[in-house]
Amino acid sequence: SAATGSFEGPTTQPDLDRMRSDAFEVAERAAETFDIALMQRGPAEDMRPWTAATVSSYLLIATGRVIRLLVSTTPGIAAEPTLAAALRTSATDASAHWDTVAASIASGDPAILGERDPSPYPVLPAISSDDAARALVVTVWIVDWVRHLDQLSTEPRA
Repeated sequence: SAATGSFEGPTTQPDLDRMRSDAFEVAERAAETFDIALMQRGPAEDMRPWTAATVSSYLLIATGRVIRLLVSTTPGIAAEPTLAAALRTSATDASAHWDTVAASIASGDPAILGERDPSPYPVLPAISSDDAARALVVTVWIVDWVRHLDQLSTEPRA
């Protein structure tokens, strides 16, 4: 959300780097805890939901890193209100979704969550330049990746 929001706002690269580093540290600690639990519990419990949660956290971090890089190469998104609004909606919806995922994990039950309605794909009424075309493509890519990441938490874990 912070990486996506930096298309419009004052989030600085050092702030984003710090957030990514903090998230990676927490994910590493969670993965280590998962590994220990897996070794102690053995095959008695289905650990697939926890595996999916662990992998999802790394994918979220990696996607944030890619989005952060796109901020510096695609400044035209902020200039297109339709694209900026699509990113804002996508980030807000995904943030709420992943807060729910985190709450289910914190409760000790990484339950399968119901799918949410995905954010709409952005459109531009007209593409007037190469920069506008690039901004549209990057925005669609980000919205699509956010949808993909959200689906990780809703796929059956049987």
